[in-house]
Amino acid sequence: MSSPDDQWWDLRAAEYVLGSLSPEDLIVFKQLLRTDPDVQRRVLEWEHRLDPLNLSTAPIEASPELFEKIMRQIEHHTVAEEPAGVYVTSDTEWQGRLRFWKLATVATMALAAALIGLMVFSPWQLGWQQDTETTVEEISFNTVSILENENGDPVWAINFRKSATGPEGQSDSERLSGELVVSVIGNIPLQDDQSHQLWMVLADGSGVQSVGLMPNNIGESKVLSLPLVLSSANQFAVSVEEFGGVSGPAHGPIVAINSIVLPADSI
Repeated sequence: MSSPDDQWWDLRAAEYVLGSLSPEDLIVFKQLLRTDPDVQRRVLEWEHRLDPLNLSTAPIEASPELFEKIMRQIEHHTVAEEPAGVYVTSDTEWQGRLRFWKLATVATMALAAALIGLMVFSPWQLGWQQDTETTVEEISFNTVSILENENGDPVWAINFRKSATGPEGQSDSERLSGELVVSVIGNIPLQDDQSHQLWMVLADGSGVQSVGLMPNNIGESKVLSLPLVLSSANQFAVSVEEFGGVSGPAHGPIVAINSIVLPADSI
């Protein structure tokens, strides 16, 4: 089993290949890439691993209507541009903008982390075989919740992967059956004799349902089977338990909780 440090570096290399590193991290990573053989090896491995995905993904050309809409927006902002001057942003507005971009960045990170985690920890791997039954179209992720610590920093990204679609399609409940890919993108301190446990907070107010134990090392991902359909709950919560967790419904202190956003194709 690889160490948390190895997993962290492997995730950074994958993010570099995917293009999801921040500008600051990208500068540092490129400097390391020039001189560090281990970093060079990790990047090369991820390029080989992701190349089949890249080759099998057909490019999508934007419609003429989209370009026209963009041009209208540009013209609108050009005409409405205010005279030159100094614009002072209020603290409230600045915090709102910061919050928006933070969540947008986290959502992008979550999708990348889920894809990376699936390929690292899933029993199947993307390979060079062209006749494999797993296609790009079958890889379907939906980020349904981001769990944060008390400071508002993201710690876990929870992605939903639905069950395979049958030949006749699926009912509404079947579309929300499947599993969760939980990716660690932050940290909440935990003692050696404790575990973080994930719960579904049931929408009918009847209580909670245990989902399983959470991964805790940054860059780590874990697949958890959903005990109920996703729409049965309106929130995910994480509690601190004795090592190994509890069966419920009684649980320890809650350290993270957030709403569940159902996938668009299920609404």
